Amino acid sequence: MFDDGKSSTMPSPSSTQGNHQPNSSINTPSSSGATNLTSVSSGSSFSNLVFRRIPAERTIPLRHLVLWPSISIEFQLVPSYDLSQDTIHTGAFLPSTPHIEQDPIGILTLAIQPYSNPSSLPVSLQDQDVHVQLHKFAVNPSCQGKSIGRQLLAYAIRLLREVYCGKRVLLHFDARANQQRFYQNCGMIILDDNTFVKYGPNGEGKGVEYVKMGNVI
Repeated sequence: MFDDGKSSTMPSPSSTQGNHQPNSSINTPSSSGATNLTSVSSGSSFSNLVFRRIPAERTIPLRHLVLWPSISIEFQLVPSYDLSQDTIHTGAFLPSTPHIEQDPIGILTLAIQPYSNPSSLPVSLQDQDVHVQLHKFAVNPSCQGKSIGRQLLAYAIRLLREVYCGKRVLLHFDARANQQRFYQNCGMIILDDNTFVKYGPNGEGKGVEYVKMGNVI
């Protein structure tokens, strides 16, 4: 789906095997759950979705299904940002009966991380108080094409404005080149015209073209 990268940037498909370490303090979810991640009923209503912050481990099943299916459950979290106390994980949920827990149908992670080359940004975007990078943006395949991603991104932006009230926040991310229009329709702009290629998390598979996008929110 969206994602900051289904993969890690690398000059050659060789050296990322050790980038993703399991963390023994994280309770990885079991394969069973209130929501079947592989399929959501075609009769489900997407008009009254619930958006909220979630623990890091709640993102794991959907990351595994959509973004990193070749990586085992215990390696789905990236400790360098996923486990930071400042990182925000968000989820989109179908309306449900009270007290019945379900898996999110959309996920998105926001981490405080500096833009890689701030001097290359347009002058109007250079003097910001906080840099936040969007990571691991995904929607259940059974629910795609329902504006869930757009709504989840809008929720994330509102949440950042609340958390960093009064501060100028640069939201930035690596967008798949074929997703440019989606992000532009959400108010994002291209931050660097140069595109680059990412490979799979194990340095395998066909490279995917990316471009840096974002905006001040």
